[in-house]
Amino acid sequence: MGAKKIFRYPHDALRKVSSPESFSYSSHVDSVVEELDDAFKETIGLALAHCQISDDSTRAFMCSDQFAGKLALYVFNPQIISVSKEKTIESEGCLSFPNIWLPIERYDTIEVVYNNWIGDKIETKLTGLAARMFQHEVDHLDGKLIVDYVDRKKKFQIRSMMLKGR
Repeated sequence: MGAKKIFRYPHDALRKVSSPESFSYSSHVDSVVEELDDAFKETIGLALAHCQISDDSTRAFMCSDQFAGKLALYVFNPQIISVSKEKTIESEGCLSFPNIWLPIERYDTIEVVYNNWIGDKIETKLTGLAARMFQHEVDHLDGKLIVDYVDRKKKFQIRSMMLKGR
C-alpha cells in the first residue's frame, strides 16, 4: 500500500471533527497505524493526525520517536483533562501548511489520557514541546487548525497562498 498524501489546507477533511469511540484492538486499528506509519515516513515532522491523511473519523495521531518515554508512538482517543495557568506563545508549523509558521499560544503543562494502539489506557503529564505537540494534534482531531489562531486578514492571506499552490 502506498503512503497516503497529507491533506493541505483548505481540504475539507481538515475541518472534520473526529469522534472518540470505545477502544478495542481490531484490524481497523492496525490499518490506521499502518496508514499513519506509511505517511509519516514521507515527512519531516513531530506528529501526524489521522484526519490529515484520511476522511475516516478515527480519533488518532502518531508522534515521532523524539517523544519516546513521554508518549506512545500511536495515540488513540486523546483527551486533555487539565491544563496549567501558564501559557507560552511560540512559532508553530503544520504538515498541512508547508513552510508556514505562526505564533500560537499553548498551555505549558497539560494532563492527558489516551489509549495506545493495543488499547492500554494511559494517563500522564506533559510539558514543553510534548505538551505543545499534543495540543496541536488534539486541535486537528477537533477540526481546529493553526490559522484559527490568527486574525481574519492573515487567515485569508494564508488561504490565498495555499490555493495558489505556494
